[in-house]
Amino acid sequence: MKKVFITILIPALLTLLLFSCNDPVFHMVSQDRPALKPHIPGAPTNFVVYKDAIYVASGKRIWSYNNIDWTNGINVQPALEGHKWIGDIAATDEFLYIIIFTSSGNTSNGALWKSGDPSNPNSWIQVQTKEENEDLNIQTIFAAGSGAAKRLFFSIRKYRQNIYDIYYLSDELAETPTSNRIIEGTIVTNILRGAAYDGENYYLAAGSIFKGTLESLSIISELPPGTNFLGIINTSPIHIAAISNDGTLYSVNPANGTPIHKLTGISNNGALAVWSNGTHNLLLAGRRNGSPTFGGYMEMDIAVGGSISPDARFREPGIAGEISSVNSSSRFITSIGKRSVNFLFQAPNPEPEGRLFASTHLDGVWSYRDRPNDGWGWNAEQQ
Repeated sequence: MKKVFITILIPALLTLLLFSCNDPVFHMVSQDRPALKPHIPGAPTNFVVYKDAIYVASGKRIWSYNNIDWTNGINVQPALEGHKWIGDIAATDEFLYIIIFTSSGNTSNGALWKSGDPSNPNSWIQVQTKEENEDLNIQTIFAAGSGAAKRLFFSIRKYRQNIYDIYYLSDELAETPTSNRIIEGTIVTNILRGAAYDGENYYLAAGSIFKGTLESLSIISELPPGTNFLGIINTSPIHIAAISNDGTLYSVNPANGTPIHKLTGISNNGALAVWSNGTHNLLLAGRRNGSPTFGGYMEMDIAVGGSISPDARFREPGIAGEISSVNSSSRFITSIGKRSVNFLFQAPNPEPEGRLFASTHLDGVWSYRDRPNDGWGWNAEQQ
């Protein structure tokens, strides 16, 4: 009897195992990988390109990437002596700029610093941003344009007021307060969240979307009144898209405010990036992790030429039969899909594997790459 029981049990167990392997939950668990220790920890800033290298900051340090590996973090001195941290990073043709705040979590006292040689910790100098003997506290910085049209934009919160002015800066005039040119008509109640340029006009996301020249900007009236925009991006040199705080993507130029589609998930923070495999482009939009599966980012097709079709829709990465930045939906969900993404970035002129980076909320810099003995997947970036 015992022998008969064992004879029946073994095939039953094998059958159960076979069906379990095909179960979606079992498959998802099998795709989970332990998170690596990040080379760049914490909650890193956005990514920028300066003199053919990629830069990102976290805490008191700045790292650079040369398409091979990352440097050890550069401690910016004397700019970061004491209880200070780097809040934002931006680049023009001549300088790398950072905002430095004092006391973690306090963004009411930002100062602008620049360097033409970021690898030298002592090369950093402060850019004066005082006007009429009043301290003007910089909150965010963004660069937009190219060549002679490239400008650094920053928002300044007036002392003890929830009112912001938007200024611009030119590299050749970055030494004196008179170089901080205020753009007329930009007194707003939201900080600057992004900047773009279409070859003729600048577009600034600061609550509303402002459009115009360096002399004057005005709100794009076609956009829904009261909409709070958290991010803006060039999808081509002349096409621009922006995303609102509820996750709705709008075509800003040339459509002047056509709503396209809304992210699914809990919330977003304005993280936008363009990804390319050389023949097909996607718009990536980051998400905050409000549940075990609603983190990471979503994807949307960009049409040939750089525009976004009114019929375009966000979709989860890795869906079979769709062009995607990843090759496995399950590996995406069990890795970066469980984390809040603050910034996304694909290196220009990417390597054959097309390196894609993400700054997470608390887990450092992550990347999508082909790792030895593990294959393609998202995990913390290492040196």
